[in-house]
Amino acid sequence: MLVPLVGDLFEALPDRTRLDVVTFNPPAVSQKVSDDPDVVRNVCEGAGIVTRFFDQIVGRDLLAPGGRVYVALSNTADMHRIVRHAISAGLRPAIEHRHDWHDGVITHIFRFTRGDQA
Repeated sequence: MLVPLVGDLFEALPDRTRLDVVTFNPPAVSQKVSDDPDVVRNVCEGAGIVTRFFDQIVGRDLLAPGGRVYVALSNTADMHRIVRHAISAGLRPAIEHRHDWHDGVITHIFRFTRGDQA
């Protein structure tokens, strides 16, 4: 069953919620892309939003057995920091898809699973 929610990451989810699939296209750009404050607010949060996302996924044990998290990250974000944080939190990364926009930006769709999954 698909239950779309809007909120500040997972804070509104009831305790003991277990999720099979989570998708996240975070505003994780760490480079200044505009002088427009609306663009900056919607795009340029940096790695902190994603590390907080992973902390909530793991800290609240939100992934069901076999659950997957898909995160879109481009090379305009601090991918190394984000992936290192996920690994240190107990998640296993894999690149599901890679797209070169031919303008210097490369987008990766990462799949994260619990590290204890075989």
